[in-house]
Amino acid sequence: DNEAFDDIKKPMQRLRERLKRQLGDDFEPASIYVDNCCTVRNRWQEVFPHTEIKLDSFHWFQRWGEIIGVPANHRLNRMFMAMMRDAVFMCDPEDYTRAKNDMTTAARAGIGRGEVARSNERDDGVEASGDGGEASGDGGEAGGDGGEA
Repeated sequence: DNEAFDDIKKPMQRLRERLKRQLGDDFEPASIYVDNCCTVRNRWQEVFPHTEIKLDSFHWFQRWGEIIGVPANHRLNRMFMAMMRDAVFMCDPEDYTRAKNDMTTAARAGIGRGEVARSNERDDGVEASGDGGEASGDGGEAGGDGGEA
């Protein structure tokens, strides 16, 4: 894993510098989602020191599959995993509309996503997630680093 990270470290550093130029020197992603967070967390934090490194949703779901003790092709497993998927990825329509409106307003005003989230935190004390996406690009947040599952 460390060798693989060495291959992407320089591009990630360039990405961080580009984001800082575009969004301001104090920009730092809130979270980055990877498939092996426990083994690469420290390496990622060399590049993004104040960013949480979390397990991506696909692998988080795989860990659930491993611990529930029901064969993957069993109907109860499929039912459980479908209910977990809905619990994780379904969002309240009002929350979605509010986030979409915030992002539209911010885009028109030229404000970056991070500033919208910080603004919403100040307004209501609840952390806003912007568009709900992941840095890894494959879904929404799914439960931290997998150790909590």
